[in-house]
Amino acid sequence: MDVLFAVENKSMGDFIAIVEKSLVACEYYAKSLYLKSDVYPKFEESVKSVIKSTLSNTAQLLTNQEKFELNTLGYEKYLRLEANIKKVADLEDTQNLAKIFGKLSFPTLD
Repeated sequence: MDVLFAVENKSMGDFIAIVEKSLVACEYYAKSLYLKSDVYPKFEESVKSVIKSTLSNTAQLLTNQEKFELNTLGYEKYLRLEANIKKVADLEDTQNLAKIFGKLSFPTLD
């Protein structure tokens, strides 16, 4: 993810890749916490920190961006990812998800 964030003159493809990969990564991180009942506290803290950082960086990156469509994530899949992330998200994470969603356009509901 750091490589994508570091690109200076980002194309629309870069923005799409960052959003898609960020959301999928955060979903996997969230699942690593809520699908297991005995999570070591330091691991949980570290994973939540990575989720927070990823969502915050992505939302910040999209601040001045116009609405755009994703390539591989449709509306239904986005809602599933969002719901899974929210299972471990705090208020700030939820607000960043809302900011990201506000920049996305879904021409059809799949």
